[in-house]
Amino acid sequence: RISFNGVLNAMEKAAESGVSLIAAASCVGLILGVVTLTGIGTKLPSILLPLAQHNLILALFLLMISTIILGMGLPSSVCYLLMASLIGPVLSDLNLVPLSVHLFIFYFGMMSMVTPPVALAAYTAAAIAQTGIMKTGFVAFRFALVGFALPYTFTIHPELLFMSSNQGKVSLLLVIFKVLVTIFAIVPLAAAISGYWFTTLKFWQRLVLLILALIILLTQFDGIQYWLRSVSFVIIAIIGFYNWRSKSFSPSY
Repeated sequence: RISFNGVLNAMEKAAESGVSLIAAASCVGLILGVVTLTGIGTKLPSILLPLAQHNLILALFLLMISTIILGMGLPSSVCYLLMASLIGPVLSDLNLVPLSVHLFIFYFGMMSMVTPPVALAAYTAAAIAQTGIMKTGFVAFRFALVGFALPYTFTIHPELLFMSSNQGKVSLLLVIFKVLVTIFAIVPLAAAISGYWFTTLKFWQRLVLLILALIILLTQFDGIQYWLRSVSFVIIAIIGFYNWRSKSFSPSY
């Protein structure tokens, strides 16, 4: 059985571990206070709609930032309900499948748990592992970076969610095709973030792979975007083949 001193030591360690979380939680109050006092939350629909008409990616980026900020101090479900109620009136004007936008909001409401400066899930793990909270937060953020691109992809390409962009019947072949294209783009995106693909990548290779992967994920197969995607596929394949040919194996002993 644990002794009285053991109980006191456990309480002391719990208090020490909680100090960093208390500091992070206090930052949340400041952020939410700014959002509330400035009234930026209620102005969000009037900002998103003009942006979406000119630059959909920028509008989704602003929606992502807003969701992550609110998700810092709110549970994911509450964050989703709040954001959905704010942008609900303009969803029909964004020319997007409404369900995909709702999933976009809920997804980033959860991703706020691993997004510094208030990555509460990462900070909790850091307290348990007795490691630096900021270092753990940024490592978690780095591991999750690839996941930040996926909501944009399934919002622009709702076929990934087995939904049609024109509210019609979705084709199974189109779903399979877009899933394969997304997988093809996710691999070089992960390589660009990690800096390794068969061998260590040079800086210019990482930059090129990052740009080309985002082009594939965020564009359509029509007009000039078709050619951009096609060229991106070819360049990524060339870089991958070149690195595969030049890979070096180090001894395991």
